[in-house]
Amino acid sequence: MNRGGSPAILHFEKGSNEKISQVHDSDFFAFLLGAFTAFTIWIAWTDYRPPKVLKLDIEGKCVEKATSELSILTWNTGYAGFGAEMDFLHDGGETVKSPREFVKKYLEGILRFPRSIDMDLVLLQEVDKDCDRTYHIDEADEISRIFPDYAWSFAPNCTVKFAPVLLQNQWVRSSLVR
Repeated sequence: MNRGGSPAILHFEKGSNEKISQVHDSDFFAFLLGAFTAFTIWIAWTDYRPPKVLKLDIEGKCVEKATSELSILTWNTGYAGFGAEMDFLHDGGETVKSPREFVKKYLEGILRFPRSIDMDLVLLQEVDKDCDRTYHIDEADEISRIFPDYAWSFAPNCTVKFAPVLLQNQWVRSSLVR
């Protein structure tokens, strides 16, 4: 019988009836609580806290052109992770991360589109640099190459060590509907 009559996890060595170790439910619960507390502290400690003013490096060169109108393109590229084949979890699908071949295909599409138009100012959102979800492809560098006459900057939206995945996504819905 163990402490307080609660069940325990017993470990026996093969070929022996001798008890090697005994872990009580309360010990296991204490371990889980400690692990969860350590994880929560780690998440809080590594959380991205951008400064109020972020100094950005300007790269590339800017070619001025005289015009009386200003044309602007603003585009959420979806980090080259979304396309017709992507079955995204938060849109009712089952996938969290696009396969590498989809990311490369979607990035090629992103790289083709701006070449077909002439814009004075291009603002892109969700462009990744060294991210796991895009297999560490430097999308900012790839995109900057198709704009040789533009100056550009990159500013991180977030930097995280861990991104939680909601298993049941009943409350959050995206504007993409199937």
